[in-house]
Amino acid sequence: MENFLTFGDDSLSIATSPQIIYTVQPGDTLYSIASRFASNIQEIARSNYLFPPITDSYLIFPGQTLVVPTAAMSELSTFYFTAPGDTLFNIAQRFSTSIDLVAEVNHINNPNQILSEQLLQVPAFIYDIEVTDTLQDIASRFEISLDVLIAANMGRPGFSPDTMWPSYSLIIPLP
Repeated sequence: MENFLTFGDDSLSIATSPQIIYTVQPGDTLYSIASRFASNIQEIARSNYLFPPITDSYLIFPGQTLVVPTAAMSELSTFYFTAPGDTLFNIAQRFSTSIDLVAEVNHINNPNQILSEQLLQVPAFIYDIEVTDTLQDIASRFEISLDVLIAANMGRPGFSPDTMWPSYSLIIPLP
């Protein structure tokens, strides 16, 4: 579910329900991902533009990063679902934050020990692109660098720094 929040003179399409940032694993299907996170295939496909002209309908590959809307949690936050090989260092780097902040928010005592398939709260939110948006405009609006915005969204189906798709869900790290 999305609502429009107002910042200054701007009405922005920002997700107001919990979102999970998930890395597709071998054997995953949209159905299995939707079932795991109490989501639905259509919402996952819409959030990630999993349809032509970007990709074949509902086509996903291991290693891609998906935004998964979920009704399974009541807390309004953005979460990252850890994948094999993830470290707090690379998660913090992806969201332009510190290891200490990610560890503190998630009550992790030993930052060198995180588990695969662990749900971590991350300092980010999801923004749906509007027709007139450019990446530079979005980065400026949310006071982050263009490089940070691009880094947070690399590896996502349908994401290209050169092409914007209305309603595509961008991951926006908090400044």
